[in-house]
Amino acid sequence: GASEDIFNGIPGGGGGGTDIPDIPDIPDEPDYDDQVDVSKFTFKLNDEGTGYIVTGAEEAASLVVPATYKSLPVVEIGENAFKNNSVLTSIKLPNSLRGISDYAFYRCTELTAVEIPNGVEFIGYYAFYGCGGISSINIPGSVKTIEGGAFESCSLFDLTIQDGVRSIGSNAFSFNDNLLSATIPNSVTDIGDGAFRECTNLT
Repeated sequence: GASEDIFNGIPGGGGGGTDIPDIPDIPDEPDYDDQVDVSKFTFKLNDEGTGYIVTGAEEAASLVVPATYKSLPVVEIGENAFKNNSVLTSIKLPNSLRGISDYAFYRCTELTAVEIPNGVEFIGYYAFYGCGGISSINIPGSVKTIEGGAFESCSLFDLTIQDGVRSIGSNAFSFNDNLLSATIPNSVTDIGDGAFRECTNLT
């Protein structure tokens, strides 16, 4: 972490015998940026010129999306970026992300591990449609809009929608017949037709 360099350049390492012992980083996982290989991804600059959109990636079972590219934040998973990717099982998304666009992970049939970072503001049409490996999802309160079909035909057992979400599109969670419970926060003001259609076990 950034604290490691505090005593550099101070004679005697900060004073005789009063050194504060270094608190080791939690060893379980390397820093997010250390897990990233930018060369695995393709990007395009967004229209505003303020950040990059991921347009695709090489085939790999596990990917870590970078938080920055060419000194700008990575702000969006672009349309069709991982569409029909049957190799991908796990993807880590950065906190810089603001949007997951239409069809971004459409029919990623082997994808089982995905966490939507707090900061994402929209999840596009059919973004995770047919991702049959996804059994649990947490929608953070930063997300304002979940578009139509976004999680249709997944295998959700567990769905958490945090307070802050405003709009759930038609068929957004339809055909998740394993889904047993879903809590809709008071912040949601608009639920489209059939948002939970054919969720036959939903109580």
